[in-house]
Parts: sequence; structure tokens; C-alpha cells
Amino acid sequence: MPRIAIAQIPMHWELATNVQAMKQAMQLARAQGAGLCAFAELALTGFHRRIVEWAKPELVGPAVAEVQAAAASLGLTAPEATFFEPGVGRPVLRVSLSPGALACTAVICREVEDHDAVVAQLASSGVELILWPGQMRPDPAKPAQDPPAHVVQAQALARATGAWVVQTNWPNALNRPEESEHSGHSACIAPSGELLFRLPRQGFGVGVFSLAERSFDWCPVSFGSTATAGSPSP
Repeated sequence: MPRIAIAQIPMHWELATNVQAMKQAMQLARAQGAGLCAFAELALTGFHRRIVEWAKPELVGPAVAEVQAAAASLGLTAPEATFFEPGVGRPVLRVSLSPGALACTAVICREVEDHDAVVAQLASSGVELILWPGQMRPDPAKPAQDPPAHVVQAQALARATGAWVVQTNWPNALNRPEESEHSGHSACIAPSGELLFRLPRQGFGVGVFSLAERSFDWCPVSFGSTATAGSPSP
């Protein structure tokens, strides 16, 4: 089975620092034999209030090119709608992964809650792997459960589509650092809906694994200094 890496890289305020962390994670994943390295939602810019500074074609374009050289969303919230546009459709692409290829698509962050819509979009698509980048955490206003509700929703999606679901969850928060307590903990879910494993909570590193295995190789990494205060670094 293909080896895949989940990169729980720390979120930074600066575009260049996020790109450097992504490249470092990709190099580590490659060294561990992974053919695909998955990142969290908005890995380039970071998922924080300064995104309005970085989410510009003239800035993001070169960053994307730099990452490439090294290697649409439903239900936008009101703040997201100020700088995102709703996606159209949910394409499924074949990605070459030794020893073969997999039909891959993605659900972004809380799209996992849009179960019926996502399943309808993927009907008869033959999807085999669903990548799930985001910044998810349990709802503090609801009773604690294990696994948390968003993972249970992802398990339901895996069963309904017959696909693997591989989450990449940010391991820290910048806008509200106190919300980092339950960050990270990225999940890998089998087509049966079985939760195979979760990466360390608040862990900075790269987890590499082979699909269908219940274990992973965890490579903790220091990705440079990380701002932990509630305000952006100077």
C-alpha cells in the first residue's frame, strides 16, 4: 500500500515561514518513503486574522511555485466570504503513488459536516482517498466525547464513500492560542469507518504510514520559533 505523510506543522504569522515549514516537512516525508504529504487548510498563509495580508495572487503565487518546486468550499462563514469564493464541484483526480495510483479528492475543514452534499457530489466517482485539511477541535459548549464529533462525522463519510479519509489538522492556533489544547491529533480513517490512529495532540512533526496499517512513524521536528501570544509578531 502507498505510504502517506501527514504534516502537523506549526502555524506561523508569516507566509515565508509557513512555506519553509512545508518544504521541511516534504523533505522529511520523502526521506521516510512517502509519496504524498498532506497539509492543513490554508497551510501557505496560516489560518489566522492576518490572512488578508497574504491572500493576494502576487504573494501566494510565488509561494505556491516554491512549494511545487520542492516537490472549493461549501458553506463559507461570513468572515471567510470576505476573501474566499465558494467552490464549484468536487473534482476527483488520480494521483500516482507507488506502487500504483489512487483516485483522490478533498473536503475542507467543516465541510465534513455537510455529509449528504459531499456524498452526493462523490457518488459514482470511484474516489479512494479523501484528504481532509483543516483546523478542527471539539466544541467546548458540548459534552466531551471520544472520538470527538468531527471525527465521528469523518468516519460516517468514509463509510458512505468507501474511501480512506486522511486528516491534517493544525497543531496550534494563533488568533486564540488558548484554543490549541485540542489541536493536532490528525486522524486516519479506513473505508469501513474504523479510526486507525490519530497523531499526537499539539504535536509538531510528520507522521508517515502505509494505508491499511494501524501504526505510523512519528518524526518530531522543530520548525523554527512559533508565536504563542495572542498578537502577531512584529
